[in-house]
Amino acid sequence: MNHASPLVEMRDVERTPTPALSMSCTILRGGPSILAASGALNSLRTCTGQQDEVTTDPEWFVGINIASGKIPWVVELFGGHQLVAAMLFAERCIFSLPTGYLKSDGGFGEESLICPANMRATYLPALLEGLFARRSVLIAHVAQDAHAETAFVTLANDSKIGLEWKRRPSHYLLSLHASMEETLAPYGVRTRRNLRYYLRKCRSEGCRFLSELNGDERLEAVMSLSDSATHRLPVVSVMRREATMQAISGSFALGIRAADGSWASYLTGWRRGQRSFVYVQMNRVTEKNSSFGTAIRAFLMEEEIARGTREIIFVGGTSRVFMACCDEALCVDLIARRRGRRTKVLSFLMNRLLGPGHPLRSR
Repeated sequence: MNHASPLVEMRDVERTPTPALSMSCTILRGGPSILAASGALNSLRTCTGQQDEVTTDPEWFVGINIASGKIPWVVELFGGHQLVAAMLFAERCIFSLPTGYLKSDGGFGEESLICPANMRATYLPALLEGLFARRSVLIAHVAQDAHAETAFVTLANDSKIGLEWKRRPSHYLLSLHASMEETLAPYGVRTRRNLRYYLRKCRSEGCRFLSELNGDERLEAVMSLSDSATHRLPVVSVMRREATMQAISGSFALGIRAADGSWASYLTGWRRGQRSFVYVQMNRVTEKNSSFGTAIRAFLMEEEIARGTREIIFVGGTSRVFMACCDEALCVDLIARRRGRRTKVLSFLMNRLLGPGHPLRSR
């Protein structure tokens, strides 16, 4: 599969009016268009206090989606000539072909809406209306925190778009305390036992825990684990993603080497003040009863406690096994569909491709 094509297959920007708010939207599709507007987008991030949110950084957003074989989109909202809000989307591709299914991730330690906090409910409907002015958009899946539900109600009577939304719990924030024992104290007996057991087991088997991987080690780890990781990705995608991660200010990486020197687990993310964000974790599949994934997260907790970190954010949410360690928050999934036959065909196709727990499959 050629994952480079979304970067070069770009269209011109498109401005569409949103008369209800006397505003207009500009749609930026693909890397070149978005990066050309990065100056204005970064100025908006600074004005809204979101300059430290990596997931709204235009360069990171473009790089991480190109690495995943997706087409990045940005919808900009203007009041007159002033940029007042922007929303980030990624279009799913199948065999490098765009599908018309766009996703905007927020509410799981990520952010995709750039605007003042007190204007989210006002600007979000206008941004979605602007997005659907592009006829190639068939389905938009927007995940936001529960406060966005007010904005979804505003859109509910739009005859052009069929809307459904549902609340669901999300687990992505791990609170840390002064010591490992104090951090583990609120967890159940089984969770505490597993974290201690797998950490101790890996160490007793001669595994080496590495807290600061350099660039060569990071690349070696991802290349080694890309063929045997729990969730496999093409090598080109893995390398592009790693290059994007290393370019982030505050980027870090941890790893576990087995006794024979081979890579067993790899974890990377970024740090901002007293918060650490985990974006990628890769584990070697093994028949032995050695949970490298649990061991490296326990190791991460030890490292971050020693650094004085107060919170670990698992971007996109954490696995079911680790949910017991994380605080629960509410997320709202909005599925917006253009009415028509093309959308029905796409819905049928996506139902076959997406996992059983995906919000789109339940509709």
